[in-house]
Amino acid sequence: MIKTKVILLLLLLAVGCETNLQRVEIDKWNEGNHLDTPLGFAMFLSQEPQGLNFRDSYVTNIVRLYVKTGNIEAPLAMIPFLKLSNDKIVCLSIIAATVAKQRRFKKLDEIVEIAKSLKGTGYNPIPVIPIAAAIAVEGTLTRALNVVSSIEDDCHKIKALTKISEALLAAGENKIALASLQQGPQIVKEMSDGGGIDKIQSCFALSLAFCNAGGVDQALLLAKQIHAPFDKSRVLTAIARSLFESGDRQQSLTLLTQSSKLAKHVNDDRFKSMVVRPIAFLFADHGDFSQALEFAARLDDPSTRYEILSRKATALAAMGELEEALKAARAIPESGNAVGQIAVALAGKEEFTKAFDLVNTIENKYEKGPALVKIASALIEAEQFEQALSALDRLAASDLPTFGETRYLISSLAESGQLKLAHEIASRTNDNLQKVRALLVIAVAQAKTPDNEQALQTLQQAMDTANKLEDSHNTSAGWLKIASVQLQFGQPK
Repeated sequence: MIKTKVILLLLLLAVGCETNLQRVEIDKWNEGNHLDTPLGFAMFLSQEPQGLNFRDSYVTNIVRLYVKTGNIEAPLAMIPFLKLSNDKIVCLSIIAATVAKQRRFKKLDEIVEIAKSLKGTGYNPIPVIPIAAAIAVEGTLTRALNVVSSIEDDCHKIKALTKISEALLAAGENKIALASLQQGPQIVKEMSDGGGIDKIQSCFALSLAFCNAGGVDQALLLAKQIHAPFDKSRVLTAIARSLFESGDRQQSLTLLTQSSKLAKHVNDDRFKSMVVRPIAFLFADHGDFSQALEFAARLDDPSTRYEILSRKATALAAMGELEEALKAARAIPESGNAVGQIAVALAGKEEFTKAFDLVNTIENKYEKGPALVKIASALIEAEQFEQALSALDRLAASDLPTFGETRYLISSLAESGQLKLAHEIASRTNDNLQKVRALLVIAVAQAKTPDNEQALQTLQQAMDTANKLEDSHNTSAGWLKIASVQLQFGQPK
């Protein structure tokens, strides 16, 4: 049945592109005749979570594109028909953001009320939280905080504030992100001490959120309220990690040292890995592999030690100490991934012959394929395009899996304007689903140039490739992605 409907969609998309892509007739949905628009197809797919196992991005991307056209009512009318609660929540967030931007506050209040009526999910336990975050990003922080105040549970209020802050940081609104957290400490203070783990977790989450938003002093003040070695070590390591990633290595190392001392008092095997692993990895990122390996040795599971040895090998290769790098890598039982990282490090230094020689020693095809793509990427960076294409040809001939690395390379090239090279690499890809996705990325990039006709040709190539997909999941995924891209073009003839 699914395959029949997908074939119907194929025909409709191939010859019926003049359909009004901004219209969804709910009565057609009720009659079962709902596949003539991308939004209708999204509704259909949302009813088949077991058979198709789609991530919400496939369905919600179509809603996002409809909303960009100014069409609010059609996607909003679709919400009750979506089967997955998370799809409903994400789609409502997209609609809420646009309504907030338009300052249609009465409609915004309606959307908030719809969200309050929805059932939470594991990813979004309180549906109004992502709605509040979407509202805040569109410059209406006061209204977003009003939504937060309507949440009864204090722990969930803290979650809402941290989500709002994260969304604002992602939008580049750092000062507003910090301002959004200011009522958090008072909420934590008023939480009952009997709340136990909830209060500790809220303090932890709020402390990290302050740190990410640039409020390190406030983060550390909150950390002082945590006394148990296990919890205090975790929050100090998290702050140290955030400082490291922001470039403040000295303060990061100071806090990491404090955290490592506390971690030595955590002996319960159930909790030890939660404390020790982040400390070990952060010491490794600081370049202190001796300390990193010392902490890794406290764990029964050797995987942390192997990962640190792999990072050490990569760092040594980047410094030109190849023999020491290989020594570290070969101390790992399954060393293919580490050897691949060394090869990539050599390629980054334009030592391509050594890189290829090394990657050819890798026996595991699942580790060899991604390494070859990364070497090809380094060749492109060095403007050695023929050698890069030759490497990718060898990769395709060997039928080595790349776990999306090729598509990532194509996307990077397309986004940087190297469309001809991106298209050349896409045409050499054996995996048809990855090829469809790569071609669509290229088509979208081409559509931003004056040569819109070339974009439509690439879109048609993606559609032709989608015809070759064999199983129903891949076919449906490919066609839904195509439908969303058609919306970005408007109505391709």
